[in-house]
Amino acid sequence: MSIEFDGLEQLSRDLQEHARLEDVKTVVKQSGAELNDATISNMSTVYVKGYSKQNNKNNTKLELTNGNLTAEQTTETDHIYYNEYGTRFMEAEPAIKPAFEQVSPKFIQRLRKLAGG
Repeated sequence: MSIEFDGLEQLSRDLQEHARLEDVKTVVKQSGAELNDATISNMSTVYVKGYSKQNNKNNTKLELTNGNLTAEQTTETDHIYYNEYGTRFMEAEPAIKPAFEQVSPKFIQRLRKLAGG
């Protein structure tokens, strides 16, 4: 899955001019935790077949790297892609993308606020 953002260079310049680095790290950590929680919550409700519910939830983790400037959520199961996108034999049961769509606007709004916009 690939996600592309427009305007990151301008946002980066504005953050460097107006925001404290510790505040940016706090926003990244907070938003990463919200994404992780929303994903796990979605897994509890959208996985109606039951065969991967607990396995995916237990293997979904948040890792902060790059001095807490990067939050990476992973689900380390071989079948997560089948659940998220479906197969020709089963309907998709997306949990990650809806969580991302829920959390990312808040994340961007918080960064813009830090950048003075």
